[in-house]
Amino acid sequence: MSFTHVQGKVAATAGSGSPTTLAVVLNAAPTAGNLVCVAFCPGVSVTGLTVKDANNNSYTVTPLSPSTFQTGCGQVWLAYLLSAPANASATINLSWTTTAQTAPAWVDEFSFTGGSAAFDLDVANNTGVAGTTINTPSITPAGAGELLFAGAAAGGTISAPVAGGASTNGVWTGAAGAITSGDMAEYRLSSSSGATAVNYTQSSGAWSGMAMALKIVASFTPDEDFSSSLKMQFSDPAVSVWQ
Repeated sequence: MSFTHVQGKVAATAGSGSPTTLAVVLNAAPTAGNLVCVAFCPGVSVTGLTVKDANNNSYTVTPLSPSTFQTGCGQVWLAYLLSAPANASATINLSWTTTAQTAPAWVDEFSFTGGSAAFDLDVANNTGVAGTTINTPSITPAGAGELLFAGAAAGGTISAPVAGGASTNGVWTGAAGAITSGDMAEYRLSSSSGATAVNYTQSSGAWSGMAMALKIVASFTPDEDFSSSLKMQFSDPAVSVWQ
């Protein structure tokens, strides 16, 4: 059972006016059955985020979203689509209340083998203490081999990981979309079973961040012996389902 990165994009509000919507357009519609992850980093505190594609397929916002707003940084929201339907669209639309002139969003698609995707948990953290290494929150998945996806709203400007590049500690990979508005998203295709701290390098500043873990739940297919045994039990009049 494993995850593979397929594609990703980033988009951001124009930096002027009163935007409350944003569209991220992938190069192609997600493949049916694939997992899609979203990180949204508005520079102000917003509420009521909804994420849907252009065909009205709804994404799920994680239960702890958003992270606590940090002055000078912003906040982070995470969302996901566990299994893209056959009519999934390449256009992912985000909408919210409260104007956010600086608001980038990253969308990344992942394929997987060995079962179906399921949400495990999410974590959030913010700090008012300035630093050049963004290393919170830390996430502990239920087991090894899970996909980790994270976003950071930085008080400084993130320089690593770059799009598709390794984090400074080599554990994470930058989302396919570039560093935007000084913020970034990242992923880890196969987690360890213990705690994993996010890892970004920035010019000195505070930050607010989130991470989520998604797992593969193995499908159960009964073998021939099991199926034959079950049929025999229900066809034998001596065996009662009421026992």
